[in-house]
Amino acid sequence: TMPANTLSAAGQSVRITCWGTTGANGNNKTIKLYFGASVISSGTLTTNAKSWRYELLVMRTAAATQAVSGSGQSDATPVALYANAGTDSLTAGVLIKCTGENGTASANDIVATGMITEVLK
Repeated sequence: TMPANTLSAAGQSVRITCWGTTGANGNNKTIKLYFGASVISSGTLTTNAKSWRYELLVMRTAAATQAVSGSGQSDATPVALYANAGTDSLTAGVLIKCTGENGTASANDIVATGMITEVLK
């Protein structure tokens, strides 16, 4: 969770990057990266033993509004660019997370290798 008031002035930003790999099978897989209510999603993938990387850039526009931009790629497949007007209160903590969901409950279908959150002031 990003602490309350981390982004305390308009124009301050946070960049979130998450990356990893998929299992060596054709199972359905969905990867998502969240900043509060804003989320970029891979949609349903069947990538087999491939790498993935997703990024969100969130800029404070006011105490409870953000300009959110995202991009991602799973193997050679780019994810549609994401643009959203975020509505999370920045005077409270904001949940940041990366999730993986598979369609067959198979362990290690989606592995997050790393995640970085950078505050840009």
